[in-house]
Amino acid sequence: MKKVTNTGISPHVPVLSAAELSVGYPSKNGAVVVQNDVRLKLFSGELVCLIGPNGAGKSTLLRTLCGLQEALSGKIFLSGKPLQAYTRHQLSTMVSVVLTDRVVVDHMKVYDLVSMGRYPYTGYFGRCSVLDQEVIMEAMELTGIGALSHRYLGELSDGERQKVMISRALAQETPIIVLDEPMAFLDFPSKLELMQIIKKLVRVHGKSILLTTHDLSLSIKSADWIWMIATGKRMQRGVPEDLVLKGAFADYFNTETIHFDANTGDFKINFKTGKNICVWGNGLTAQWIRKALIRKGYNVVDQPKGKADIVVDDGPPPEIKVNSGTAPFTVNSVRELLLKL
Repeated sequence: MKKVTNTGISPHVPVLSAAELSVGYPSKNGAVVVQNDVRLKLFSGELVCLIGPNGAGKSTLLRTLCGLQEALSGKIFLSGKPLQAYTRHQLSTMVSVVLTDRVVVDHMKVYDLVSMGRYPYTGYFGRCSVLDQEVIMEAMELTGIGALSHRYLGELSDGERQKVMISRALAQETPIIVLDEPMAFLDFPSKLELMQIIKKLVRVHGKSILLTTHDLSLSIKSADWIWMIATGKRMQRGVPEDLVLKGAFADYFNTETIHFDANTGDFKINFKTGKNICVWGNGLTAQWIRKALIRKGYNVVDQPKGKADIVVDDGPPPEIKVNSGTAPFTVNSVRELLLKL
């Protein structure tokens, strides 16, 4: 698999960009605009996560940037060249796309589906050369499915199917890969594994990857850039840490019951009982006690050891001393603590 380290243009020119872009879809009463005046840039060797609530237009924007549907207005460029100037064949050598549509050809083998990524290079009859076969096998090895090449798609898990689809995109050998919700329906370990594969394709193989996701925490930890969209709001772009520090996540996603915690980078449920409780301790046990108390609706406050309601010693075994109330007590587990409070 060749590295995409040189697209033939200046590294300062984005591989994908848009200016004054308006996207949407037609209706009986005229075009429905879902995002307006969009400006964006994706450079070589970058991972960009496009995030936003349902209905904000993430998939519509993605499909428009790939040339799968017409823009309502504005300009899109691939490597500095207008999108409209590319033929379909030329476009297939620039951008590979994995959409959310589930593949239903259960009786097709993994190798055969991945080999479909070679269609821009195999000619009219679609015959794969020795070089094509090498590219196909390498694409599967990069995503860790080399051993599945002769399995049928119907025998695979959702996570394995996603790897197959990304392998097909890799076999297409394009500098840009676009993934629409690649981690939908995956369990948490599979999400992490797939994100590691995606990051490797960016860091080691120089791919430029744009993906949509609802996993905001994973985006913050993994993306080079985040593009944020929401209905009625202008797109915000930036590295994850800058967006956190400027309050962009809170502005886009906070509700009466959910808020973004800039200290942890996670979203939390607002469930307060109004009870304050002071915890003293710096170890792992104290950290998880705080999380458990917050989950139960307490307002956890850190105080000096002498004034704390709960003093935690990591042990082993852990020792949790509760000083509040008329009869202080000591327990050795979070469950015992919650039962006695």
